[in-house]
Amino acid sequence: MKKLLLILLSTVLLFSCKNEKAVKNYAVFNGTVSGSESKQVYFRSESLDEQFNDSASIDEHGFFSIKLDLETPKYFNFKIGDQYSNLYLSPGDSVSAKVIADNFDETLNYSGTGAEFNNYLADLLLIESKFPSPYDFLSLQPADFIKKTDSLEKILIENLNKTFTTESEFKKLEKNRIICKKANLRLIYPQYYSYYSNNQNLSNIPESFYDYEKQLDINDSSLYTEPEMTKYVKSFISNKSEELFASTDTSLDESVRYSIASLDLIEQKLTNTFLKEYFSNIFIKEHIKYNGIKDIETLMAKFNNICKNELYIKSVNEDIKKWEALKSGNLAPNFSFPDIKGNMISLSDFKGKYVYIDVWATWCGPCKAEAPHFEELKKNFKGKNIVFISVSVDDTKEPWEKMVTEKQLTDIQIFAAGWSSSITKDYLINSIPRFLLIDRDGNIFDSNAERPSGKIVEILNHLEGI
Repeated sequence: MKKLLLILLSTVLLFSCKNEKAVKNYAVFNGTVSGSESKQVYFRSESLDEQFNDSASIDEHGFFSIKLDLETPKYFNFKIGDQYSNLYLSPGDSVSAKVIADNFDETLNYSGTGAEFNNYLADLLLIESKFPSPYDFLSLQPADFIKKTDSLEKILIENLNKTFTTESEFKKLEKNRIICKKANLRLIYPQYYSYYSNNQNLSNIPESFYDYEKQLDINDSSLYTEPEMTKYVKSFISNKSEELFASTDTSLDESVRYSIASLDLIEQKLTNTFLKEYFSNIFIKEHIKYNGIKDIETLMAKFNNICKNELYIKSVNEDIKKWEALKSGNLAPNFSFPDIKGNMISLSDFKGKYVYIDVWATWCGPCKAEAPHFEELKKNFKGKNIVFISVSVDDTKEPWEKMVTEKQLTDIQIFAAGWSSSITKDYLINSIPRFLLIDRDGNIFDSNAERPSGKIVEILNHLEGI
């Protein structure tokens, strides 16, 4: 009897060991590239809290191979030179690719375990490349726009159903992705339609236009494996929060009001705790990154009410701490850059005067839109105790010199040579145009000041000793 029990136990243990070895928490992806000048294949994946970047070397025979750790199926983007495609890999997959570099889309082909999903994605790129750009539809009248986007969706859904006749997790994700792409276009269409048609009346957009909201379950965390879902929810919150903006506290900074409206919408629409905390973290971090910490106490009270994730809270507080150095009353970081004649101009040269600084670039549309307002502002305060400085962060001097000369831009024009300059680092500048106001003692008055097209005239008129 004991012998029988031992034999049975040994069999169970052996079977268990075999099963344990069979479960792989990785996928292997390799391939052969013909005619590539690039010596690396780059891999990227992004889904909610996870970001992944890696690369594999291409040897002299055009071969590459990489092992990708996976607990669950995941989408990747892989890139060779300036060509790219999407991958879908599951634990245990072993996929091989063959491609000719200068005919990438037409020759890309997969074999091995998991190849059927990736051949679908490769074919999809070819199908979509034959479509006109969806963004070309944004100037159409509502009926035509609806017809075009519905037609594209129908073609893609039919292709998906033809390729995969049975239901699967991949098919579910791809169907959701197709709906998301249409939804992302429809989210931004009303604004574009108003702009192109110069018509603020959206009554001719039918109620059925917004049916995509019912098709997409934003609380199903499994759908976020595909990055298009995250993009959709971010866009949805950004666009729909405008409807709640009017109900926010009018005494707060406008950017804070928009972010509070976004957090209100997150609280209303997201019932999944993880997703609610994830998106509230995303929105408050983006707010701080681009707007600083004006009225941050009110915004943080809202965020802390929604988010209890300690890692998120710690990360947000670290972001706030970086901005503490730029609070009103702190010494303004000095900078020195050349003007168009090569003379070095420093912020410290103007102690005793107020200084209003415009950080801009020639390629920046919103910057150029502010230029006429800025020139008018200079005229209004000519002879006052204030200096106006424009700091270009163009990468090269030529376009800056050309615009300064051709547009006859006035007052002090200096060149900071790109995003790696001291002014962008010291003042945490992540987007332009950005305006700074420095007081007569060389201290920060506002590190994210009102634009010339905004309320800056009122603010300057109330400055002591202007």
